Amino acid sequence: MNRQSYIISVLLCLFSLSCFSQLSINDKRVRLGLDIGFPNLVSINGEYISPLWNNRISFTGDLGYIPFNGSGSKINTLFYGLGSNIYLHPTGKGPYLGLAYGYLNFNSSELNDDPADFDVGFSTFNSKIGWLFGDELYFKVELGYSMIFYDLESVNAFLFEAYSVEITPEIDFLQLLNGRIGVGYRF
Repeated sequence: MNRQSYIISVLLCLFSLSCFSQLSINDKRVRLGLDIGFPNLVSINGEYISPLWNNRISFTGDLGYIPFNGSGSKINTLFYGLGSNIYLHPTGKGPYLGLAYGYLNFNSSELNDDPADFDVGFSTFNSKIGWLFGDELYFKVELGYSMIFYDLESVNAFLFEAYSVEITPEIDFLQLLNGRIGVGYRF
């Protein structure tokens, strides 16, 4: 059995198991949690499970901020994102597919004990497949694909100042795998 057939078989098996559960969604439609991964790094995640399509569609938001002050550098990282998930089961948990837009920003006023002035941003378009476990307390795992768009001049200025390198050939987007894990509470 090749790898692609194995992955499809596992996903079909997991989907079948989730369809046989007799759980129903109650009035607890809001989730709040902490996610770690890429492209969000570390963020607070909120999700609203709408009654649309028999409780299968949810709307999500992420917000993360990481200040770094050490080793002669001051760098701030900001991430925010908006998206939607479609659950394959009407309980608002189990397997799901999702799409999201995000923005990741790095800025610094000091780098390696030298004054610096850079502000570089990355726009991301993310697709993902995930699985949410649990009810009130939950754990989730996501894996997907990201297209990352950026301004080539500002990224090259940052890379040259920080690492003395530049991106060549001149491309203004990247394609990367994304993934994250999260824990939280449903209320």
